[in-house]
Amino acid sequence: CDPPSDEHFRILKQFFGHASFRPMQWKIVHSVLVEQKDVCAVMATGYGKSLCYQYPGVFSDKPTVVISPLISLMEDQVMSLSVANIGACYLGSSQTQMGKVKEDLLKGKYKVVYMTPEFAEGAELLLKNLDNKVEALHLFCSLSARTFLMESSLCHVAYNCSLSASTSLSYSPCKICI
Repeated sequence: CDPPSDEHFRILKQFFGHASFRPMQWKIVHSVLVEQKDVCAVMATGYGKSLCYQYPGVFSDKPTVVISPLISLMEDQVMSLSVANIGACYLGSSQTQMGKVKEDLLKGKYKVVYMTPEFAEGAELLLKNLDNKVEALHLFCSLSARTFLMESSLCHVAYNCSLSASTSLSYSPCKICI
């Protein structure tokens, strides 16, 4: 793939504090941003998966939706992104300001939006409204998965965490599954 441009490096340094991408990170980001391909990436702990799904939303100025069952991780990442002046929010059962967050989301305040699978299952209208507003969005599924199937029109997740049942999303403009 093509090497990162000066603008890619500027955004990387300004918002994420890194001077360069790791080789796999750039391949993933390039596939999403430039080639507009779906990607399935399996990466070791600590290799920089978060940057792979946070960067496209910041660079393209279109929101990235991250679906994850790990609430504490999502809350920590929202806090870290906010410190880096990247608009981020979390949507799930523990969100105490749901109405305000949804309103701000549709106004374009957030670049990275984290959702629990349970919230995402009932958020089809919100995702469609968001997609229509900005023409395109990036959807990432970050799951502790034993079984994971991604199709262009269906995001079906069977995971081993607090829920034993499967969750289906009928709306899925997915770009990356990590």
